[in-house]
Amino acid sequence: MYFAERAAYCNENFAFYAGGTPCRKQLIFARVVAGRSQQFGMGTDDTLTKPARGFHSVAGGPHKFNDHGVEESAMWVVYDNTQVYPQYIVEYVEEDEG
Repeated sequence: MYFAERAAYCNENFAFYAGGTPCRKQLIFARVVAGRSQQFGMGTDDTLTKPARGFHSVAGGPHKFNDHGVEESAMWVVYDNTQVYPQYIVEYVEEDEG
């Protein structure tokens, strides 16, 4: 499971559209026990299925979701569901910029 440090990154890329309108969104705020993180910096490794021996997670960034993204964030990846506690679902209305 991937986790971003900044909510703005998630808002731009992964927010759930609630209530049938693009202005009403939801994000899950979770407590994540990263433990000892293996640092990847700006690199990525899509073949990983678990962290290297001696590590509990991997971390890197800051990353953008794609070349057109505005927001960037440090990221953590954990491979064990017991490391995550989804604590809040936050629903909000995003102001229309137009």
